[in-house]
Amino acid sequence: MKYEPQIQAANIVVRGTFNPAIFSPAWFALNKVITPQELTAASVEIVHADISRFSINPIKVAVVQDSVTVECLQEPYIRLAEFVLHTFRLLHHTPVSQVGINYQVHFNLSSWEQRVNVGRALAPLDPWGAWGKAIESANTPSTTGGMNSLTMQQNAPDGRSGHRWIRVEPSSQLDPHTGIFMGTNDHYNITTADQLNSVAELIKIIETNFDASINWSKNEVASMMDFMATQR
Repeated sequence: MKYEPQIQAANIVVRGTFNPAIFSPAWFALNKVITPQELTAASVEIVHADISRFSINPIKVAVVQDSVTVECLQEPYIRLAEFVLHTFRLLHHTPVSQVGINYQVHFNLSSWEQRVNVGRALAPLDPWGAWGKAIESANTPSTTGGMNSLTMQQNAPDGRSGHRWIRVEPSSQLDPHTGIFMGTNDHYNITTADQLNSVAELIKIIETNFDASINWSKNEVASMMDFMATQR
């Protein structure tokens, strides 16, 4: 059986020094990042000196003083890259230090037994001795235990400064007994010593790597889904 995501999203997280109060739908409309129609339809949760959160369907924006997170809830995800690029071309002297291109999916397996088998394959109980045996003896949907979260990380992929990781854990949004969450993080460090020109490096990273990063994430998620389908 081939599994497909039931919920999926991509986001870009930029670390740096920000003024959340300037991030509002009105500012994005004034600078032609969004249209007047999108401004009218925007949903604002809060715009404050410490935090700003709002959505412009299908884009969600969350800003605090040390990070900007922009999420796109549906494909094509190129809209996410274009939104972030347009934003930071306007904020071209803002000091930034890191950027992550991320992808998340939620999907259901066929049964709770299959999810247990997936957990046992990724995190065997034998190394846990007597405690592992106690976990294994609880074998009903409401009592079974095992792997809660697993993150695999690759450092300095392709020789660059940064890392990639993939996390697998039970889904908090789907069936509590069969749901799976997978999240990927493709992390880049901004290496320029000139903070006033750090946005130029950020823009280059996104322009050069966004499509390849999302494709890498989708391929790795699909590969893990194929593996999970064999764990019956």
